[in-house]
Amino acid sequence: MYYQKYSPWFIWIFLALIIFNVAFHVFILITNGVWVWLSFLPATCILSLFAYAFRFYFVFSDHEQLRFGYSLWGVRVELADINQIEETTIRWIQWKGQGWRLKSLRHIGYIIGNGPGIHLILKTGREYTFNCDDPMACIRALQIETLNDA
Repeated sequence: MYYQKYSPWFIWIFLALIIFNVAFHVFILITNGVWVWLSFLPATCILSLFAYAFRFYFVFSDHEQLRFGYSLWGVRVELADINQIEETTIRWIQWKGQGWRLKSLRHIGYIIGNGPGIHLILKTGREYTFNCDDPMACIRALQIETLNDA
């Protein structure tokens, strides 16, 4: 079994924007005596949703399935659905950013930075590329059946 989990650095940007938004609206309330709900509530809700959705990134694999993604949305792939799996080197600049990235509708990336990763091609033709600290250990975990799994 292989498992990794950590918080991406860009979560702090969302939290800083939430704090700034609250402080800005408190400042407006103090100076003008008016609370501006229409600019406060939607921005705070959207930023809070993004902060909650990206709060951690995970990769999990065992001999039956591979799961990876962010806290609110992730991908679960059964071993039987994998056509090809290979180690790759990810450069976030090629994906035009970090986070959940689309190269096309059939090629999706879960990118958290430069470094090692896994490129996965499913039997349906869909492709995934995602960061993984130790890609070979993750791929080996898909191939090894443990005594507890039998």
